[in-house]
Amino acid sequence: MSKNNKNPNLLSLKESREIIKNNLREMKRLEKLKREKRTTEDGTETPGIDETPEEEEVLDFGDWEDEMLELYNALLGVDLSYRLIEENVYYLDMFFSAFERADYLATKILTEAPDNIRYYFLHSDLYCLTEIDKMLDPDFQPEDGVEIYWSFDYTLNANRPLYNGLKASLGLMDYYEELGLDEFMNKSYDIIWPMWFTTEDGEAVSYDKEKVIDALNCFSKLSLEAKVVFISYIAGANGEDSMYYFALEDFISSTYGDNDALMTVINALMDIEMSYIEFGYLGASESKTALINARDELVNLYITLSEADKKLFDEDFGEIYSYYLELIEKALTEAPEENV
Repeated sequence: MSKNNKNPNLLSLKESREIIKNNLREMKRLEKLKREKRTTEDGTETPGIDETPEEEEVLDFGDWEDEMLELYNALLGVDLSYRLIEENVYYLDMFFSAFERADYLATKILTEAPDNIRYYFLHSDLYCLTEIDKMLDPDFQPEDGVEIYWSFDYTLNANRPLYNGLKASLGLMDYYEELGLDEFMNKSYDIIWPMWFTTEDGEAVSYDKEKVIDALNCFSKLSLEAKVVFISYIAGANGEDSMYYFALEDFISSTYGDNDALMTVINALMDIEMSYIEFGYLGASESKTALINARDELVNLYITLSEADKKLFDEDFGEIYSYYLELIEKALTEAPEENV
């Protein structure tokens, strides 16, 4: 899939950094205004707060800059996904992945970060609520010219009712975490969201191959029930238009597209994953035949790879390949006669 056909980038990482800094400056300007003596139209003087120390103007996230910038972008993802849901475009894979990543980073910051980073997270109004509006519509003007700034903590928790509500509406409230979907959705962020951002030079953000493979391994290890729930209710909430599988196809083509033989085997591996899930869920003779054919095709394609391509495939997908061959052998052996 060509990157020229993907959704337009929302924001560059450089812009994210500048927006956070500008938001902090605006917050400090408003706080300073509150402390100064002001005169209203009727001549009444409003006293400020005396002896308030001047706040440091330098925003320094130190070793936590990557986490804070990623958190900002994850919250943008939550915000964008929410706007789409309001328009009845149910990219729930986008929403859950962005929320889980933001929640993961929030927990990491609160438990591991130094005091100043925790302060920024909890109390500094660094997230501009109208940022998505301005990105989607360059002519957007906030009502009364006033932009609303929230802290990262407040922004995340303001979206938690929607997160819980979506889980409840899907019947997942009691066992979403038990199925391991929270961990997988967090990891799927590295598949779904890179295509929405650009580098400081305006180039498309490259996928982190190691993180993408980790997410794919995580999915392969989910139970059959968890896989069906994800495909049917989360990735499939918007019909066949799944952002997860769209991004996964983009990752495969952009990472391995120069090697047709290798990409053919990778796509066959993705197909056998779906055939296994269909057989496990339906257990019909038709799905068994499809599973056997998909397995045989995958094995034959793998055998025909050159030694160099086999090495490349094994490095990235060898674990998933071996795992599914074992699962399929076991499933076919244990399948009851009535399903054959």
